[in-house]
Amino acid sequence: MTTDKINPNSMHVPDWWMPDLKQRFESGEEWAIMQVIHTCASKGWALPDWAALAYISAFEKIQKSDEKSWDDVFGKRHKKGTNLNATNKKKRIMWPLFGHVQHIIEHSPETPIDNEFFEQVGSKFAIGKTLASKYYYEAKKNAELC
Repeated sequence: MTTDKINPNSMHVPDWWMPDLKQRFESGEEWAIMQVIHTCASKGWALPDWAALAYISAFEKIQKSDEKSWDDVFGKRHKKGTNLNATNKKKRIMWPLFGHVQHIIEHSPETPIDNEFFEQVGSKFAIGKTLASKYYYEAKKNAELC
């Protein structure tokens, strides 16, 4: 693959999430390093020192055969039994749905946020009201953490 095929806007990780990735890594979530590398490579950014050192350390563990696989140094991306279709659906829908709800709230603050509301929002994204509500509140929680 050549670099002219890289789409810098194809990220699943918003720019403002970078400090959160460092915190997640420091809390033991090794996969956060892979997300940082992907973000920086996609956006043409320099890799932060902490991420570079973490990657070098992981690479050297594999190189020296201290660890057997990348999963051993970065952790498994998905837990055993994860439904990848559901995971991909969530990735594809959650943030656009959140943005849509925020837009409605900003332009019509009197709109009640209830089951009927999430039923309407869900139909726009071809999901049910329960999933629409779940995605919205999860995205809202993540946005508030940053």
